[in-house]
Amino acid sequence: MAIMNVLAELHQEHDLKLNLKFEIEVLCKNLALDINELKPGNLLKDKDRLKNLDEQLSAPKKDVKQPEELPPITTTTTSTTPATSTTCTATVPPQPQYSYHDINVYSLAGLAPHITLNPT
Repeated sequence: MAIMNVLAELHQEHDLKLNLKFEIEVLCKNLALDINELKPGNLLKDKDRLKNLDEQLSAPKKDVKQPEELPPITTTTTSTTPATSTTCTATVPPQPQYSYHDINVYSLAGLAPHITLNPT
């Protein structure tokens, strides 16, 4: 019900687009609620509450630490058979090169240049 009260508060905004007001009214009608009986609060205009909220739709922060690459691990085994040297390297997933907003994700043609397949 709290969500409906926030929608009622949004419905009271004077500069809200008419199609959004209409959608709120249709939702209330489908839920058998009277929009006039809802109790709109003051959540959308509360500046103190907005300061404490985490931004969820903003661009990702650039403070991401890159993981250090691991040096290759070399192991040498000795036995009665001829000595063999085995080298193992730890594979680290590649770092993202693009932001989500830099790539056109709405069509396969936009994604194709960014897709790489390993031949294994």
